[in-house]
Amino acid sequence: MAKKKPPPPDLRLYVNPQPKRGRFSAEWQRAHLPAGEEYVEDTKGKQFDAMLRALRPGSVVVVRRLFCLAPWTGSPTVRKRAMAKRVDAIKAARGVVMEGETGRRTDQDGLCAQMIVDGVADIASAGRAGPKRKRGNPLDLTPEQLEKARLIWFSREHKKKDTRLAAIEAAIGRKLSNSWCYQTFGALDAPRK
Repeated sequence: MAKKKPPPPDLRLYVNPQPKRGRFSAEWQRAHLPAGEEYVEDTKGKQFDAMLRALRPGSVVVVRRLFCLAPWTGSPTVRKRAMAKRVDAIKAARGVVMEGETGRRTDQDGLCAQMIVDGVADIASAGRAGPKRKRGNPLDLTPEQLEKARLIWFSREHKKKDTRLAAIEAAIGRKLSNSWCYQTFGALDAPRK
């Protein structure tokens, strides 16, 4: 007797664009969302409630990052509490929240707390111009660029960090900091992976 295929997951996409042409537009949020039924928040703020009413047990609410669940009005503290209440409401409806960008889900052990902490940090910094390469602007390198940078980092050809970093920049076309290289590749005398 053939096994039945499990039904496809019930995906509910929640898009909450930042008003006034902010960085976190609907297009920015959709870039990491799979196909599914989409709820786009409007100025009245009623789409979350409509989506919540439509949830079935096992439904997966997908947002690009968890902070997108929070409304855009109010102080950061008010927004953080609203995000937490919305996560609780989805869980009370026996649904799951999933981040489209990271793949983390609230039903995965150990990852729910990480999602909440990252969501709180994102709300605290969202919309502010900050230094490049922080959490909101990760440094994206291709595997080839990363491998070239790693090889140059551990090369004995360059004795000083300035010449080493200049060689990496010339090879991959991206400027890297000394601290980023130490965090990513390790100390120069560390065993190579």
